[in-house]
Order: sequence, then structure tokens, then C-alpha cells
Amino acid sequence: MKLNIYYYHPLILTFKTSQTLQVVRDYFYLSKLGFNVLLYGRHPEQKEIDKIRSYLNGSNATIEFSLILFFIRIFFDKNPVVVTRHYRKLEKLLLFKKIFKRNLVIIHEMHEECFPYLFKKNISKEKINKLFKNLNGMIFTNISQVLLYKNEFSESPPPYCILPNGVEIEKFSNAKKGNKHILTYVGSFNKWKNVELIFAALSFLDKKYSLRIAGGNNIEETKLFINAMIRKYAIDSNRVDFRGYVNNKDLINQVISGSSVLLLPLGNNIQSKYLTSPMKLFEYMATNIAIVSINYPSVSLITEEGIFFSNNNPSDFASQILEADKHNSNTAIKNRRILAKKYSYEERSIKLQSFISQILL
Repeated sequence: MKLNIYYYHPLILTFKTSQTLQVVRDYFYLSKLGFNVLLYGRHPEQKEIDKIRSYLNGSNATIEFSLILFFIRIFFDKNPVVVTRHYRKLEKLLLFKKIFKRNLVIIHEMHEECFPYLFKKNISKEKINKLFKNLNGMIFTNISQVLLYKNEFSESPPPYCILPNGVEIEKFSNAKKGNKHILTYVGSFNKWKNVELIFAALSFLDKKYSLRIAGGNNIEETKLFINAMIRKYAIDSNRVDFRGYVNNKDLINQVISGSSVLLLPLGNNIQSKYLTSPMKLFEYMATNIAIVSINYPSVSLITEEGIFFSNNNPSDFASQILEADKHNSNTAIKNRRILAKKYSYEERSIKLQSFISQILL
């Protein structure tokens, strides 16, 4: 009999969100290793849910749109394993377990919001620590999160594994490096990611350097932001090529290929330094294109191969872009790409399967 895994987080079921893309792929591959997986969420458009259903076709992963039915399935399951990723969902699940005295195995995934008391004064550190102590296991998505956990709570976590975000190695390894001084950023424009740093650095560079940029949850808001950055740093608008939201399957051909340097800005904050597991880092790593990143543990503890590290200021970021454009070591790139294979979705799923099996012993 196959074990049932329930992913308790309200996903917006569209591949336009990186979170959903990551989760669906993670658990698609996990379901192929002998688990039944049930995801929970809502879908804003029928065509989007059709894409996800098509992707999941042939796997043992399915989706549920009703939270009531989702929990009924858990209630009648004799040995459910439930995965959460937000403290509020963890709190509700522990209450459910207490009230109904169910035999739940609860695993908590750690992401950017995993230490909420650091950002919200109304949440106590003691409360979060108590929630964590009631877990059967934890999934850290970066080594730096483990270091922060030990520093914050002065103790080791419950049983845990470290599973950084996954990457489609084959797809990103097909990206072709360009030689026309094109700098590229792909991702969201959350304030803590410090995308402004790219524009500030561009103002330090010769006009032969241009910026290719794609992403953003709201295209109109992103355009306003980009135009504001162009004005603020007196950049010629012809140097900035905003390609809007690009479907993940088209990312290589429409954005990544032809780039000279791939950019990973990060802000001076806890999320950037310790809590993020940058999806774009793993995607960048699979290419043969140089990467410039801010030098924070969230990146340096994953790899130092083929990365040009910068301090968090525009002039140094610009300087590292120049270095990356001139001195892209083939050996370092090769080693980085070999390392990237360890972060494939397939490898991540195998490690997660092993971890779940261990905590069920």
C-alpha cells in the first residue's frame, strides 16, 4: 500500500507563480517514487489548471480544491504524512491533531517566511519554537537556514534534511552564452530581492552594456518600477529590454540564451542573507554563463564555483560584472554545472523519499 503525502499550503494553481511551479514539480517526481500526493489550492483560470493536470498526468499526484475534503481525506487516512510551509498552517494542523487525536506525521518546509517573529512584532519567538518542537521532521531549503535556526534557538532542529530548490538541468544546460554585453535578470521584484541594485550598477557601466529583464507578478506595476529606475539612475531606456512575464518553458530561448552575465541581486535583510533558496541560482548554475551574485551565505554555502561575488553596493556589483564578462573560467563553469545536477528535481525527490522513510521508522 502506498503512503499518502498531503501538501497543506493553499497554492495558486498556475505555473505563472514560481512557488506553484516548484511545488508541483517537486511532488510530481516524489509521487513517482512510491507515494500518493495530494496538493491543495485554487485555480484562477481553467486553462492554468488544465496545464497542471496535464503535467501531473501519469503520476500519483492529484489536486484538491476543497479544504474540507482535503482534511476529510487526512482524517480517514490511518498513516498520513502532511507537509506544511507556513507557521499558521502548522499551527492549525497541530490543533487538528490534538483535537481529533490523529496519528499525523508532520513535516515543515522552511522558506523565506520561516522565522516570522523576525518580521512581525505580534508573533513571539517562543511560540514558533514551540511549534517546531512538535514536528516529526523539517525540510530546510538552504544550509544557511540551519545555521540561523541554531543561532536563534541555541539548539539543533528536530530531525531534518537540507533540500535546496530543484532545477530542470536538461533545459537550462541548453542555454547559449552570448558575447554582446547583455546582462540578464529573471525573477520577481519583491523589495527584499533588491532588484534596484541592478539599475544602480548599470549606471556605472559603459553604454555597450544592456539589461535584459523578465518577470514580475504584475506587468503594469513592474513597468512602472522599471521606468522609475531608468529615471532615477539616468539610464538610456534603449539599454533596458523588459520582456514581461515569460512562460517557464520559453525562458531559455526568449530570455536566458544570448546573455553574457546572469545577475542575482539580494538585499541587506534576513531573507536574502539566510532564508532564501534562490530558484534562479540553481537555474543559472546549470548554464555555461557567468553569474554575479551578492556574497551572502544563502548563495556561498550552496556553491562558490563559477560565481563572481559582490559586496552589496552598485559600484562593486558593476565591477564584478566586468570581471565576469572578461574572465569566465571554463573549468569553474564546468564544476558548477556538475554541482547543479545534485539539485535536480529527481535528486531532490530521492533525498526526500529517504528522509520520509527515516522518520517513519
